[in-house]
Amino acid sequence: MLELADACDVPTRWSCRTGVCHTCVTPLLSGTITYSPDPLEPPADGEVLICCARPDTDIVLDM
Repeated sequence: MLELADACDVPTRWSCRTGVCHTCVTPLLSGTITYSPDPLEPPADGEVLICCARPDTDIVLDM
C-alpha cells in the first residue's frame, strides 16, 4: 500500500518498509489486509502498517 500511496503522491509517514518501526501505522476503516513481510509486532485492532500491508479486498484508510 505504501508503494501505491507514493505513486499517487499521497503524503505518508514511514521509515522501515518492513513493519518494524510502526511509523506508518494508519487507521483501517474498512476492508482486510495481509502482510508481506509479517511485522515483528502487529498493530492494534483497526490499524494497519501500510509499509508492508497488501489489500485482500477493497480498503478504506484514514490518511
